[in-house]
Amino acid sequence: MSDRPLTESELELAALYALSALSGPETEAVEREQREHAAFWHEVRSLRDAAAGLAESGPRARPRRDLWPAIRARLDAHASAGAPREAERTQVWKSWRQAPPVGAMTFAAREGSFEPTALPGIRVRRLFVDEEADRITMLVRMDAGAAYPAHRHGGAEECYVLEGELEIVGQEELHAGDYQRMESGSLHPVQRTRGGCLLLLTSSRHDELVA
Repeated sequence: MSDRPLTESELELAALYALSALSGPETEAVEREQREHAAFWHEVRSLRDAAAGLAESGPRARPRRDLWPAIRARLDAHASAGAPREAERTQVWKSWRQAPPVGAMTFAAREGSFEPTALPGIRVRRLFVDEEADRITMLVRMDAGAAYPAHRHGGAEECYVLEGELEIVGQEELHAGDYQRMESGSLHPVQRTRGGCLLLLTSSRHDELVA
């Protein structure tokens, strides 16, 4: 095996490999290209030993909630270099911010307006955003014939049908007065409406569209 010194890029790769931060194809490429490089694998073992030591010395505490959706959102924001991503044009609530309330909050029906999304016939109205808890409360208006794509929930979702009907394709149809709850990580297939509907929705801001 080769004992040549590591380049700067190889040191970075060793750190990413040790932290399991590479994708499957990237991991396979590293293992193939560095197979005979003894210094590389020595660096990987050293980094893993150091990480294990830090983990042992830290407090035994679990995060108050799943932090991956928030981390993923920040990574995506940096990767986009300021350009709005297609998912954020479709799910405009991903960019919503709101100051914590002081006392009671009331919105009259005449106050505020519906915001268009990139999906034809679907508009949303922000009611409340709780960034710390990763929760949004909003109204969703879908015109006749509109459809919302399949998506995976970043947190529990609660939907109450105020007007009209909403079909969850392949599963069931909800009508005015019906309520549905979906758990975090669950998959919602395409939802569509024949005659239009108005929904009251409470959900995570980090749902992911499924291609």
